[in-house]
Amino acid sequence: MKANDFFPRYGSHRGLAALFRNTLFLGLGLVAAIVCQADTAPPTPANGVSQPDFSAAEFPGVVWKNRLADQSLWNGRWQLEGSILKVPGDQAFIAFPETLTDSAIRVRFRFDGPGGSFIDLIVRSDGGANGDRYVATTFIGKDSDHKVTMNCRFKNGDDHGGLGGAGSLGTLKPGDEHTLALYVQGNHLAYYFDGRPAGSFHNSKRTEGRMCLFTGGQLHYLSVETAELGKGPAIAATTPAAASRSAAPGIATTTPPVAIPPPQTSLTPINRLPPGFTAPATAPAPAAPTVASGAHMMTQAVGGQSGKSFSETQPEGGILIGLDVWKGTYYRSLIIGGIRGIYETNKGRVRGQIFGQGSGDPDLTMMARDGSGIIRVEAMDDKQQVVAFRVGFANGEFSQWIGRDIDKNVPLNRLPRGIESKHLDTHKPAIGIFGGADGTLYHFGLIY
Repeated sequence: MKANDFFPRYGSHRGLAALFRNTLFLGLGLVAAIVCQADTAPPTPANGVSQPDFSAAEFPGVVWKNRLADQSLWNGRWQLEGSILKVPGDQAFIAFPETLTDSAIRVRFRFDGPGGSFIDLIVRSDGGANGDRYVATTFIGKDSDHKVTMNCRFKNGDDHGGLGGAGSLGTLKPGDEHTLALYVQGNHLAYYFDGRPAGSFHNSKRTEGRMCLFTGGQLHYLSVETAELGKGPAIAATTPAAASRSAAPGIATTTPPVAIPPPQTSLTPINRLPPGFTAPATAPAPAAPTVASGAHMMTQAVGGQSGKSFSETQPEGGILIGLDVWKGTYYRSLIIGGIRGIYETNKGRVRGQIFGQGSGDPDLTMMARDGSGIIRVEAMDDKQQVVAFRVGFANGEFSQWIGRDIDKNVPLNRLPRGIESKHLDTHKPAIGIFGGADGTLYHFGLIY
């Protein structure tokens, strides 16, 4: 494996190669990449903003293991001072030694700022930061409001993709503290933000692996805990058989059972209900999220997994009505190099930021004649980048295709080798875009 296979989204190839050599030499099973940051005491949490500490309401009966108590784990680039785990640079990674089937990882962090950051909670990993795994990435935006979003995805050999996500989980300012948790049991993953369910996904690609923490800088960790599910005291399950759209249903219990909290209809909606779940008859389903409600969802992404993560909506509200698109090249092959959102807002029509490679006039501007919002993306990718795509609008129109010349009408099994066809649907106008870009566009999806 090449050094940059571990961190395709971050840093230079030369720096990563050096890190890989150091990792092999140390033999610690760590992968870390950091740059220097001033060693200062963490700021005092802002009153009324930080959320309560860990709550037993998530999965009562789970036996958590305090990983900060084992100082031998935090060698290399981490900095453990008493009960506070610091990230002196801009990235750090650790893979815990246990290989488990059903497991959970939970952290409480303090945001230092002033820029953005990320936290990857990883389960069923092969031990690499970007290897085979399930990962829930919590993004902390670099803008002044530091908006928090989440995206969950998987990788298993050559097979990889997004499982969904959650937008507008909150906003941060330096000093705020929050808790994140990711559980996997059977084919079910559940993500919690401050003890509240915020994402529920089903996938059976990965069956076992290690728990890992991969983080950006400008953060301190007050607690890092892991657990093997099914090892706690037997507690009767209390969750109804069905769950509302706005809550992440609990993981199906095994022996001994694990209690899962009942759904709370005031929480941020998840990307989709797991198969077999319906809204409970005893409580009305929550209203569909709107631009003003602060409750948004994400589609899966088209493309690969590399690039620095981005997420964009308009703070004053609005819908995504178009995209400016630039072509690019990768090893002489035509790809989609960059995109820029076009939004209809209360203040008029505005353009967002360019993500990826874009200079001069765009190669194509995708917009409906009547300004209808985007509700669909049809794309071809090579598992690394988007090579061609078009969008569909709420009025039934489609834009023209842009990118590589591929026959879009052939059966899927007759597409060129390595090319996949993917469709994203929101069924209502999108309000933003997210993805990964670093010099070029690697992947993107819709926020709605």
